Amino acid sequence: MHSIFILELSQTYVRIFTSIGRLPQLMKYYHKCQKDILLKKWRNQLEIEQDESAIQWIHNYYNILLSNWHTQYRWFNQVFANESAPYVLIDIYTDVLTSLDPSLNECIDAALKQVSEKLPFLYDVKQTTKQFCDSLVNVIEQTIQGKLLFSKSLLMPYVLLFSHYIDKTTLEISITKQK
Repeated sequence: MHSIFILELSQTYVRIFTSIGRLPQLMKYYHKCQKDILLKKWRNQLEIEQDESAIQWIHNYYNILLSNWHTQYRWFNQVFANESAPYVLIDIYTDVLTSLDPSLNECIDAALKQVSEKLPFLYDVKQTTKQFCDSLVNVIEQTIQGKLLFSKSLLMPYVLLFSHYIDKTTLEISITKQK
């Protein structure tokens, strides 16, 4: 019940900001809030899992980002119906991943000083990052493909009608020219 109220309240704010021409400012605020939340989760992840391996907490943070993507994608589409969730979320994630403090590079450098086998460690970091990238790309492609399929299914009757009438009109024009 509470989440429905929050959703309806958010939709009301979007309508208000849209009506006064201030939706871009609301979108910037959403970006800032999401970025702050994800950066706090990064810091918490480092504190909670400081005894774990660097690969483990990087993997866990990537899982947090994927889970957040699913949640925010659904919420965003319900609240900002006329905006593109994948593009907004990609922008936020890019901003977050380049703003981590400490950065991934700093954490990996520190971890490299503690491991004797550097190349296997770097390979594991690469594999963890590749797995995250592949998962995120897959989710993004599914959402975009879903939208394309939905749009195509909505527009197909019109395409068929137009092609029928274009063929019919072309036939009528050619018959008229022949007379």
